[in-house]
Amino acid sequence: MKLDLARATEATHSREAVKVYVERVDELVRTGGNQAYEEAVKLIRHIASLRDGREQSTHVAALKESAMPASTIS
Repeated sequence: MKLDLARATEATHSREAVKVYVERVDELVRTGGNQAYEEAVKLIRHIASLRDGREQSTHVAALKESAMPASTIS
């Protein structure tokens, strides 16, 4: 329901829509699996059209970091 509302109002309330989309992306990444990742990528691309590049880059970098196994970080 939140996603439907975000889609319906993103033209006039883009910040609120982006928050909903980011929550969904985080949920999909935690779920894992090809289908979830594909949906997350589509949403990430869509989010990019709703906010500035710096915010988008920061979010994508955080996603990459959180998705890395701990053994590859150290």
